[in-house]
Amino acid sequence: MHEVINNMKEVFGKFVSEYTRFQAIEDGILIDVSDAAKETGITLPTAVTNTVWNDYIVVPEEMKGFQDERGRLHDLLWMLYCAIKSKEIRGSQGFYKLIVAIPENNKWQSNEKRYGKDQRLVTLKSVCGPDDDGKAAITIMKPDQD
Repeated sequence: MHEVINNMKEVFGKFVSEYTRFQAIEDGILIDVSDAAKETGITLPTAVTNTVWNDYIVVPEEMKGFQDERGRLHDLLWMLYCAIKSKEIRGSQGFYKLIVAIPENNKWQSNEKRYGKDQRLVTLKSVCGPDDDGKAAITIMKPDQD
């Protein structure tokens, strides 16, 4: 990765600013879920955006006692694992779906469709790209995020 950065500096000059994956995790923009990902069979470092975390992992108040963050995170990662294994996701990025329990009265997002009472069919995007050291890492985000 450092070779690529050095070559880019030769062509474009000094970077005005660099924001690393590590900084994004430190700042809370990304949440590292690598340990949970390993439990589902995903071996690459994995993170979710804070919006994915807040919208689909954090348990809505009305569902506390019936669900927990660990279970919701497991579902999100398991569906990614299944999409990768079934080749629904090919190459470095792709979309996958999962069903998430969310109260009917909660705000609807553009990547959600009704899937019954208090359930939504959610589309997420998975991107596999280089981490700060140039090694493969996965980031899970909403379809309109980069």
